Formats: sequence, structure tokens, C-alpha cells
Amino acid sequence: MVSHSARIRAIVSGLAVMFIAYAIRYDFGALLPSMMEELKLIELKLGGLIFTSYFIAYMIFSPIMGSLSDKFTARPIVILSCALMGLGVIMLSTSSNLFEACLWYGVTGLGAAGTWTPVSAAIQRWFERKRRGLALGVMIIGICSGFGVATYVTPYLIENYGWRACWMLLGLGSFIIAGLTLLLFKEKQRDNANETKARWIYFNKNAWLIGISYLLIGFAILVPFTYLPTYSIREVGMSSDASIRLISLIALGGIVGALSLPAISDRMKDRRRMIVVSNSLVAMASMIAVMKSLSLIVASAFIFGLAYGAIWPLYGSCASEYFGEENAGKVVGFWTFFLGLGSILSPAISGAVADIYGTLTATLMLNTTVALISMIPLIFIKVKV
Repeated sequence: MVSHSARIRAIVSGLAVMFIAYAIRYDFGALLPSMMEELKLIELKLGGLIFTSYFIAYMIFSPIMGSLSDKFTARPIVILSCALMGLGVIMLSTSSNLFEACLWYGVTGLGAAGTWTPVSAAIQRWFERKRRGLALGVMIIGICSGFGVATYVTPYLIENYGWRACWMLLGLGSFIIAGLTLLLFKEKQRDNANETKARWIYFNKNAWLIGISYLLIGFAILVPFTYLPTYSIREVGMSSDASIRLISLIALGGIVGALSLPAISDRMKDRRRMIVVSNSLVAMASMIAVMKSLSLIVASAFIFGLAYGAIWPLYGSCASEYFGEENAGKVVGFWTFFLGLGSILSPAISGAVADIYGTLTATLMLNTTVALISMIPLIFIKVKV
């Protein structure tokens, strides 16, 4: 019999973990201009390399964390991962050069690998198919609230205390949430009788097709977080404070998207239809931003948020749907490898494109193209509907 109190505790602690993990990840774009100035990084692609180091570690360790959460339990993995994130960003706050920043943000990425993958797998096991997308959507509230709150207060913290203090506070918050997870996080008991089925996931055509789509949308999803504030300042004429708060607007749109599109997909026989909608919104948001109007930049941020809030639960819920809930951690981890690869390529390539053409408009056009291409692999997936 399912313990409702245990389910609620899992949701609460999962929300807290998502809050801090994504505050740490996406406050980077807001802090990047100040970091580049103090660390004397002239080219955008150098700043992008710091973000790339995070995703290298994230990509490598996510499949490992997913497999471990299926074999054992998610709880110890999540606790240790929050502690590693805390250590990474506290040390990042002491960085004096590019190498040190890349090293410690890489440690942070290692910790982040043990957050979404194990938590999403555990949450999927708590809920049946008709509520699974919505349940994962609720986790996105934690994600969007995390980077929304972080980027909203970041301008004040930078002005009064500097970017180093921002990372220090995020690190302390991660340690606190590690303790909260120790007290609250519960996982549903499960039958691992079908676990051997997961050995074939790495040779499954559907798993690879979804992974490739995930890679491409992972590339596209990161561009606004990394460069939208910089673009709005340099090429649209926004103030620094207003540009950073675009990330908060993305967070607001993300909450709306997380609670709507995944819930709609729960009522559909084939979730791919809503994945196409969410990925199309990413392409649309980038196209609108190219028009360089202040009002359209605001609209672009909100539309991008709608897509962002829906993408993760939509892809994530496909794991248990196509491969069984007992293999959800391994599958999400496998797909997160692809996501990490796309995220590694995104900051450096998109920054290099901007440097070559002398404008971030070229980067946004590239982003639209990649988001549209991300839907092509979904056409070839064969599922029983």
C-alpha cells in the first residue's frame, strides 16, 4: 500500500533538491558578465568554457548515478550530490583564473549529475502513468523557482557583495538541502525483477532516437540561459538589472509550462505530440528574440519558459513509459548523457558563432534551427499507442 505521507515527503525534498540544483546551474548566465570582467576573460567562448566544464562532468556521471539509483536507492546518491554541489560552488567563489573556475564548476556538475536523474526516477515510481507527467511537472516548479529566485536577487547581491558572495550563498544552501534530504526523502519499494531488461537499453533504437532529440534540444535550451542577458544588454539596450531578470521571467513561464503541457500529455496515448509542441516553442522564442524589440524580448523569455518547464517532464516520463519504471533511472541517465553532450557543445559553439559574426543574433538563428531539427528523430520512434 502506498504511503501518502512518504510520497509527500519525497515530493517536498525533491522540490528542494531541484530548487538548489538549478539555481546553481542557471545563475551562471546572470553572474557570467561580472565573472568575465574580474577574471579578465575577453571572449564569450572563454566564459562558455566554464559552463562546458560543468556539463562534461554532468554528462559523464549522470548514467552512473541513474544506474546506481535503480540498483540501490536514490536517497544516499542525492544527499552526497547536494554536498558535492555545495563544495564545488563554494570553491568556485574563490577562483582567480579560468582554470580554477572550470575545475570547480566541473565538481559542481558532478554533484548535479546525482540530482535530476535519481529524483525523477524515484518520483516516476510513486505515480501511475496518468499522473506521471504532472508529477514530474511539479518537480519543475522547484527548478524554475530555484533559478527564478536566484536570478531575481542576483543583481542586488552583485551590486552590494559581488559575484563571489552569490556562489558562496548557493553553496551553503546546497549543504542545507543535503540535510533536508537526509531527513525527508523517501523512495517507494519496488520489484527489480525486470531490471535485466535495462541491459538492452543501450542497443535500443527508440532509446537512441530520443537521446539524439534530447541532445539537440539540450543544445538549444541552454543558449538563452547563457547569453540572453548579454544579448539584451549589448544588442537590445536593456539595463543590466532588467536583463538578468529575464531569467526570472523564464522561470515564471516554466512553472506555467510545467503544470500544463505534461498534464495534457498524461491524457494522450503518445507523448511525442507534446514534445513537438515544447520544442517548437523553443524555436519560436529564439526567432522572436532576433527582432530586437524590448517588448518582444520579454515575450521571448516567457515563451521560452513555457517550453523549458515542459521539456524535462515530457522526456523524463517517456523513460518509464517505454522501458518500465524499474529502469527509469538507468534510462534517464542514458538520455542525460546525450543532454550533457548537447549542453557541452552549446556554450562554446554558440559563443564562437557570436564572436565570428560579431553578433548574438547569429547564435539565436542557429538556436532556432537546432530546435527544429530536434523533432526529426521523434518521427522514427516506433511505440505501441
